[in-house]
Amino acid sequence: AGYSRGGWLALNLASRTSTRIASVTAIDPAGFSILGARFILWSIGQMFKMLAPRPILRRLYTAEKSDARHAQRSLLFRSFKYKEDLPPQHVLTDDELRAITVPTRIVLAERSNVHRAKEVAARVNAVNPDIHVEIVPRATHSILLERPDLVTARLVESAT
Repeated sequence: AGYSRGGWLALNLASRTSTRIASVTAIDPAGFSILGARFILWSIGQMFKMLAPRPILRRLYTAEKSDARHAQRSLLFRSFKYKEDLPPQHVLTDDELRAITVPTRIVLAERSNVHRAKEVAARVNAVNPDIHVEIVPRATHSILLERPDLVTARLVESAT
């Protein structure tokens, strides 16, 4: 399972081998388009939200979601020190999507800034109809914070 770039990594691995994994659940995965200015501007906005004082966060979100955003603050600062050693990300090709033979679920956020959900769903369904694609209405790339219940349910479903 993976979210964002982790979703791309999971799909990428599944396209290369079916013997090392049992199934894939990709939550709003990257890899269906080149990330552009729209995503960068959204990311900057999300970082500022994480840095906002707790009283302001409570006005923007429910108490539960504001606490989660506040907790991400320390992760944000630690991420600046992280040196990644991952393969360069590319847009998944039709051949790579066709090569996926393990049970696969892709959960897309309708309002994601990483891709256009309806276009991705149509492409995946046309190329590999065995991949289950779900679009979550009104969700953004922050789907883990917006719909933790749904994300957890999809992960549990794929594990059973």
